[in-house]
Amino acid sequence: MGRMWVPLVVALLAARAPFAAGVAPAGAPLAEAPGAAAADSSAPTDPAAIRPGLVLAAPAAPHARWALVLSGGFARGLAHIGVLRALEDEGIRPDLVMGSSMGSLIGAMWASGRSSRDIQDRFKRIDLQALFDPHPRGSWWRGDITPRPWVGVLGSGGFLRLPTGVVDDGFLNDLLVDHLLLAEGEAQGDFDRLAIPWRAVATDLQALVPVVLDSGSVARAVRGSVSVPIVFPGVFDGTRLLGDGDVASHLPVALARAQAVDHVLAIDVALPIAPLDEHASAVSIAGGMLQQLSRRGPSEARPGVDRVLWLKMPGIPPDDFRLVDTLAAIGYRESRDVVARLARDWRLPHAGRPDSAPVLPPLARVDWRRHDRTHARLAPAARALFGRSPPGPFAADTLAAALGRVYRGDLFQSAWPRFRSNADSTTVTFEVREHPPCALDVAAGFDRDRGVRGNVTLEARPFAWAAPPVLIAGATARRFGRAAYAAIEPRSLARGARGPFARVAAHHTQTRLFDRARDWSSIDTDRAEAFLGAQFPLRSGDVLQLGGGASRIWSLGRAREGFVSALKLDAPGRYGRRLEAVAFGGTDRYASVRASVAPEFSRAWGTIRPQASLGWASRGAPLDELHGVGGPATLAGMLHDEWLGRRALAFELRLIRSIAAGVDVDACLQAAHVAGAVSRADLADRAHVAAGVGLHANLPFGPLAVDLGIGEAGVRRLEISFGQEF
Repeated sequence: MGRMWVPLVVALLAARAPFAAGVAPAGAPLAEAPGAAAADSSAPTDPAAIRPGLVLAAPAAPHARWALVLSGGFARGLAHIGVLRALEDEGIRPDLVMGSSMGSLIGAMWASGRSSRDIQDRFKRIDLQALFDPHPRGSWWRGDITPRPWVGVLGSGGFLRLPTGVVDDGFLNDLLVDHLLLAEGEAQGDFDRLAIPWRAVATDLQALVPVVLDSGSVARAVRGSVSVPIVFPGVFDGTRLLGDGDVASHLPVALARAQAVDHVLAIDVALPIAPLDEHASAVSIAGGMLQQLSRRGPSEARPGVDRVLWLKMPGIPPDDFRLVDTLAAIGYRESRDVVARLARDWRLPHAGRPDSAPVLPPLARVDWRRHDRTHARLAPAARALFGRSPPGPFAADTLAAALGRVYRGDLFQSAWPRFRSNADSTTVTFEVREHPPCALDVAAGFDRDRGVRGNVTLEARPFAWAAPPVLIAGATARRFGRAAYAAIEPRSLARGARGPFARVAAHHTQTRLFDRARDWSSIDTDRAEAFLGAQFPLRSGDVLQLGGGASRIWSLGRAREGFVSALKLDAPGRYGRRLEAVAFGGTDRYASVRASVAPEFSRAWGTIRPQASLGWASRGAPLDELHGVGGPATLAGMLHDEWLGRRALAFELRLIRSIAAGVDVDACLQAAHVAGAVSRADLADRAHVAAGVGLHANLPFGPLAVDLGIGEAGVRRLEISFGQEF
């Protein structure tokens, strides 16, 4: 699955050098960093070993205070989970947890009392790849896809402005709130009230200096710490625009030491930097420079007192969030001996951890306010979606379902909670960032076969009712067709909300029909439809859409009209199930069904993705409802839908390997069969096979793909495409 993020930015923030200026090699005490006196020059370099003959500082006090510092590193930061397990096995806990970027998120979850096993299970259940997925944000209806914009012009207060990030951060904001509710209920605005005091490190994007966050919303602090510049919008705290903590302080040892601790254990999950020579690329040089800039100055750790442990993870990229178990196992293996030895050397006392969530007084009030403390325009709608407050004492986690309904309603771009409790009651105030009343989004794409495509979409939220409608109008143009559509949605379909919708659309499609020589002619089909429908999120996470309406179709010099009904079942994520069915009643009745399933199985060496897809259309179905194969996704070597007919069946086995941040290579074997062919009928009624290799890079405006396909009889085709499919 693709991830729509900027590979260069991710590489620069995630790939940190273990031998940066003033930083010790992996596992070495900082006394042995460059420029410091080494205790034993013949000592081994195993990061889990304490070197023979090393002279430590004077024995620590019986209750020495110490801090755990967790670095950034994108997906590699999941290895921190294994370090937390090692601390739990040893029965010790720090007096402070401080994290930058991914380290801030994992640190916040652990500091609130969650176990390492719980954190690992949570990361396995959520699809973090969806944060950067180049596919549309949610479900769409009858092919009217609203792509993620290349550029958006937002109307706000009578002014126009461009967005501050490439990726819509709504899913990330909701994800953080959901998984940090326990921490929010404990902290109540003060991070020292967590089970373990906690700090997040972000970057002031104007001054490029680190900012230590110690109060407010926990989720908002983490969001500021993980805000990769350009990819995600920054977080404004009233005076500063905050971005990824990695920019200013990848491993904030000195910032932790300023919190009055006696020792610091710092865990670094950075990628090693490649040596530079006269053949180094501009990207490598720029990456190395920026990595070093985040570690300027002398060593931050004190010789013989603090410890920096670099977790060696050869071959593990910074962008594969599916390797949760693998990364956690590496973190545990690399840290367990170090943690055990430090517990003895620093004379750390054993400490228990909370085994249950704190119970809060009854929830008396929930407010939705802007940053300036005024009531949000869509507060009535938020209250309606949130529903009734839970009766009696409650745990903060129990609000997750209600907040999920608010998120799916797509009322706000972000909503950061802050709890306040007294002896009798609890109030929760959400600081919200509202959508502008209107937004104009533009997207484009290109592929070698079908040429240039473009989309313009206007979204408006003019009303502030308890169920405010979203008005959508869009137009798409491509080489072999065009479409225009409009919709009214009381709840946002894009985020999987429950509710009705009304849509009208007009489509013009040119279907190519190929002969044996691969020459083609085209037949035009025009379709106008008006639908009433509803969307239902299911317990399994699937989204079901049902609708019916009137349709009129023109093709081959004749028209047909009647009632059309449609069903769509969509299961996004790592299992990729999809089912679509259409039935047309009236003149020349027909039905059409298509289904696919594409699970993913990730290992340290790569991802295996088998896929099966099928399509069936009854006699009388128009050309734009038929099913075909061809192109890199179904039968390499052919053009898109070159083999078209009434029934199609395709299988694929694809091996995907990440070679850099946001860059994958893959190889596939494919087989396909089409029956009742109307294009390439010369291929006969039997299965055909193909193979392909490809390179896929995820860029700011969508994926870039280069695919070479080889079919039967030596048919070869090089495909180049850029941008999201729509």
